[in-house]
Amino acid sequence: MYLALVGALLLVLGGLAAANSLHVVKRAVRVWPNALDRRGGEAMASYEFLVRFIGLMVALMGVGLLLLELFRS
Repeated sequence: MYLALVGALLLVLGGLAAANSLHVVKRAVRVWPNALDRRGGEAMASYEFLVRFIGLMVALMGVGLLLLELFRS
């Protein structure tokens, strides 16, 4: 039962992180203390990819936990 709850939570959090990754990076750019040049903009684009990738990996872990709970019982 606990695996299903944790899996569902990870699935939702990972999905939200992957879906809102561009919003997270845009907010970070707004509060960034320095003006961004080309290199800083490219770094922010790579951060957006990393946030999306990690969000998808967390969602995949949630799916794995849900499948584990489904086939274990």
